[in-house]
Amino acid sequence: NEVDLVDAIQSAVTVRPAAPLLRELRFVSTDAAEVSLLEDFDPQLLEGQGMLTLHLSNSRLLELGESVDYLLKYPYGCVEQTSSSLLPWLMMNDLPMIRRTPAERKKAIRHGVRRLLSMQTSSGGLGYWPGKRSPDFWGTAYGGLALALAKENDIAVPERALDRISNFLSRNLRDRDGGYLGDQALAVYTLTLMGRAEPAYHEVLYKKRNKLRPGERALLALAILLHQGSDDRVPDLLRDPNPKKNDFEQRFGGDERTMAMRLLAWTRYRRDAPSVGKLVQQLIAARHDGHWGTTQGNAWSLIALTEYIRRVEAGARVSGGTIKWRGQEKPFKLDLKTGLTTLTFDDARDLKLNDLILSKIAGQRLYAQVKLEVTPASPITERQNRGFSVRRVYERVNGDGSVDKGGNWEVGDLIRVTLHVDTTEYNGYVVIDDPLPAAFEGVNQEFATRAVSGAQTRGNWWSNHSEMRADRALFFRNHLPSGSYTLRYLARVRAAGETIAPATKVEAMYRPSRHGLSAGRKVITQSIQ
Repeated sequence: NEVDLVDAIQSAVTVRPAAPLLRELRFVSTDAAEVSLLEDFDPQLLEGQGMLTLHLSNSRLLELGESVDYLLKYPYGCVEQTSSSLLPWLMMNDLPMIRRTPAERKKAIRHGVRRLLSMQTSSGGLGYWPGKRSPDFWGTAYGGLALALAKENDIAVPERALDRISNFLSRNLRDRDGGYLGDQALAVYTLTLMGRAEPAYHEVLYKKRNKLRPGERALLALAILLHQGSDDRVPDLLRDPNPKKNDFEQRFGGDERTMAMRLLAWTRYRRDAPSVGKLVQQLIAARHDGHWGTTQGNAWSLIALTEYIRRVEAGARVSGGTIKWRGQEKPFKLDLKTGLTTLTFDDARDLKLNDLILSKIAGQRLYAQVKLEVTPASPITERQNRGFSVRRVYERVNGDGSVDKGGNWEVGDLIRVTLHVDTTEYNGYVVIDDPLPAAFEGVNQEFATRAVSGAQTRGNWWSNHSEMRADRALFFRNHLPSGSYTLRYLARVRAAGETIAPATKVEAMYRPSRHGLSAGRKVITQSIQ
């Protein structure tokens, strides 16, 4: 009997948004009986179509929600970023916006601790990137701080690993007498948290206090306060700093980070001091889109404001009220334990200013976070230069090693991706994040043939660390002087169809306002002919 035979290959393709949603965030704190929550939104977003999410709370902790979200979702993983992303999990009991189970918390913390310890080198210090053999003094101090806070929160951290970190820091304090004082200030604070205080070095750094930046003076004050309580050195270290000396020029610095460190120190020194309220107002006002822009800015602000709210805030609490959405009233009650509730409206389109009204008892403070996300009109972005110019080129690599600049690509074709990056000034800690269209997959350079990987991926860019993920290629550089750079890597066509290559992003990770985007583009691939 004749039997019909069928052969087929199934290829699974993950479909992701080609461009980020247009997104705007507003915070409202009010004592009034009624207030419109859509004031000051971009009219273009109000006319769009998407989703509106409303968080309501009787605590300022609500205002930390975007900072927490920023840290939990930050996509990279050096020692600093891993440590900063661990902090929200450690502080989850104080952060009601993290709606995760104890089991999820335990799993996330265990993963973060293991990742940090995987960076420990034979010296006891931590490498800056996974797999590095050379320790980084600042990275060890900051990673040690995260591990000390984990232990403080009853998380199991191997004592031997902590001892090796503290021994490394203590030993290098003595070897770095002429080194960068800011690293030493962080190290003495971390050692104090670990129960290995170095009071002699408190005094050494205090004598050099005029060379310390304001945030570093606050770290030294925190080390002194934690070790022996207040003395005459603390108010001297916390006095109003010279405005010309800020932390912005540091590798990880910034005004927000400095304010947070000073707020933490002032709150622990004298929580009723006028400087405390002033620093809180300045720090809250320094946010952009609800967060502080960098992992360091968000991490230290999270630590400082959580400590402030725990020690200082009190008073009458709102328990509920009414939300009027497009004329329809919807009562709400805040959770008795968390003081928080969330309302979601998935029919946000063509909104008017009076379409979202909050009503409650007058005289009691309520905090609201309004997040509006709408679909952009076009999924293909245009080039942007805000400190970096970046251009991307796709070319097919033929069997003889030659390059074809045409766009008639078939499944199985090898594609050379070329990224041209220009910058006019020095940048520290830069990432190139190049998303792949769904029809492409990255090629591990170690498995490419010698002829192809050598001749076709040569350029003048080199990386301190790189990752080839399922949906993107990542390249990291610790120090990037001004100039023009060319980076190449290989991808392969894995599926036929019409997809979109999202924009390549180049960003100074600790100055994200300095970034650049390539143009997005359509990618058309065909089946094997």
